[in-house]
Amino acid sequence: MSDQSKKPIKALYTSGKARSEKHRVWGRVVKYTLWILTALIFLGAGIGIGALKMLYEDLPSVAKLENYEPPTITKIYDINNEVLYEFYEERRIPVSLDSIPDNLIKAVIATEDRRFYDHWGVDFTGITRAIWHNILRWTIQDNRSMEGASTITQQLARNLFLTHERRWIRKIREALLSLQIEQRYSKDQILEFYFNQIYYGHGAYGVEAASRLFFNKPAREMTVPEAALIAGIPQRPALYSPYDHPDHALRRRNLVLNAMREVGYISPQEYQQYIADSLVVHPLDVRKNKAPYFVEYVRKQLERKYGSDNLYQAGYQVYTTLDANMQIAAEKAVEDQLQKIEKERRYKVRRVTQPEGGETKNLRTDYIQGALLAIDPRDGYIKVMVGGRDFYESRFNRTVQAQRQPGSAFKPFVYTAAIDNGMTPADIILDTPVVMENQGGERWAPANYDNKFLGPVTIRTGFQQSRNIVAIKLLRKMGVYTVIDYAKRFGIQSEIPPYFSIALGTSEVNMMELVAAYTTFPNLGVRVEPISIIRIEDRYGNIIETNETYQEEVISPQTAYMMVSLMQSVVDDGTARGIRYRGYDRPVGGKTGTTNDFTDGWFVGYIPQLVCGVWVGFDTKKSLGRNMSGGKVAVPIWTDFMKSATDSMEVLDFTMPEGIASVTICTVTGLLNTEFCPATREEVFIEGTQPAHSCYLHTAATMGTTPADPLNFENEDQQPLNHNFFNSF
Repeated sequence: MSDQSKKPIKALYTSGKARSEKHRVWGRVVKYTLWILTALIFLGAGIGIGALKMLYEDLPSVAKLENYEPPTITKIYDINNEVLYEFYEERRIPVSLDSIPDNLIKAVIATEDRRFYDHWGVDFTGITRAIWHNILRWTIQDNRSMEGASTITQQLARNLFLTHERRWIRKIREALLSLQIEQRYSKDQILEFYFNQIYYGHGAYGVEAASRLFFNKPAREMTVPEAALIAGIPQRPALYSPYDHPDHALRRRNLVLNAMREVGYISPQEYQQYIADSLVVHPLDVRKNKAPYFVEYVRKQLERKYGSDNLYQAGYQVYTTLDANMQIAAEKAVEDQLQKIEKERRYKVRRVTQPEGGETKNLRTDYIQGALLAIDPRDGYIKVMVGGRDFYESRFNRTVQAQRQPGSAFKPFVYTAAIDNGMTPADIILDTPVVMENQGGERWAPANYDNKFLGPVTIRTGFQQSRNIVAIKLLRKMGVYTVIDYAKRFGIQSEIPPYFSIALGTSEVNMMELVAAYTTFPNLGVRVEPISIIRIEDRYGNIIETNETYQEEVISPQTAYMMVSLMQSVVDDGTARGIRYRGYDRPVGGKTGTTNDFTDGWFVGYIPQLVCGVWVGFDTKKSLGRNMSGGKVAVPIWTDFMKSATDSMEVLDFTMPEGIASVTICTVTGLLNTEFCPATREEVFIEGTQPAHSCYLHTAATMGTTPADPLNFENEDQQPLNHNFFNSF
């Protein structure tokens, strides 16, 4: 018998009892531990459920997707529906899924979410795989970026409702939103939301905007390599930009093509063919503005009426009156002539092209400037607006912001008052020295442009040769306030002081009101209000604004036609005859204007279909140089522009209304001609105002004699017998 078997029975009993007690203690420890763990699990679950509930309740409503209106582009169109400019914060062009090519959908699914059609918004298989791969990379100290597992739905939720911060709380919210989105919308709807929302760099949101940016064509026309390039960009738009990093973009495109091959969307042969394609993208468009002064003019109207937010986000389609082709011709005509003047006059300060991307200024310049404005007199449509030589050097719009003296371009309002009150082109006015006394007793002795006096001249001659004395005497006869009233009728809004000098255009106006006023003449007395916007549509094509032509008859058709006839003389035989020298042979009326010391040069002229004004000068109101008149500096610009702008227009003559008579007169006396009159012309009159008597100076009885004072003007207050003129002023 062993020693162990020989132990006392009591000892054995005591040892067993100790072990049993030990087991009971450990049992209680385990039991309590399990209770605690269970309690912690339930507590944790409760906290987790509560937290999830709070997160869930704090989530934005995915129903917003149904009524979601992302910021879209406001486009400004010209009269031919050509885009002039776009205003936007996010360049986005929403399209339906039908407009998105199948190869792009496959490229995105192959690259971003191969189990898209199998999961419910969160791909748990993908998450597991990503975690495993990331652990392996961390273990081997692989410095490449960690692999993600966001589904297309999660990316949509993140871009629409959340931020891109890397926090677990954001990932949980993203997952919850994704599950909600998948419950509410079909896979096709989710894809459409995704393709219209994702950012592709360079301000382009959505595939349509990206396709037009990178390939200059609609998304539906993308090739497979192009689709692969687009599909690869959203992961890191800056790095994979084909403009900034073409090498990275090419590698990323080829990775997408390889993913498409792995899934079976393209064959190995197609894969080899596509990766051999070079990376070809459309040159980056730096938002070129085709008519910057006009677009800014329109922008101010839109912002004033609809607000800045709507302008940049609402996606308006703004259809304007401007003709982009005419605009190009106008800008060229202005710049070519001003460069020529700079070269000929050898100005110390010339236009210096600013560095590209320089700050836009709203300042005047030190070099010579020009402006051109063209309006269709039939409907008031602004066809061209050149507010200066370069908008990016000076935003100052000289067609609407600059107040300048118009010089003799104001004289048509003086002559209109005279014609409308019974005078005729055949009336004789003395072009002789005169001293005027303004209000307050100030005396003023005006002179002509050439400092010469021609003696008795017809009103037509006085107008076509722009004789200052004739205009001043007409204004004195009509009365200063009468002439001001006529100018106001024509739409001149600028203040006009009641001085005799306004006959010479000393009161400042802006180009818009002056050119608009001239539409009255070819329109046979009807003034039209300038229009820049034809209509505005919202993003869905609903018309929210239309603008109709506003017309107002301000003078009779007969008076207007008489003025057209006078203004044709300016072009055919007067201060604007340079138009004919330069080969423009259409029927044209117009008036030049030159201010004191040759500070401003003007010409406002028209054909039946178009009124165009040109101004040349310095912003600082200094002299252009000796003899730099409107006929010399503005007429060439006007002619070059009109030759190009009207090349395809029908040649029309001005319409003669009823109530106009035409007779042959002696140009010396203004009376009906005789066979002995040395100089005659066919003259037009408002019916009833034509001369009733024949010329008394050139008769058989007077032939061979030369009277010292043939028109008996020895005393300016005398009036020859049977003579149809005013000479008492």
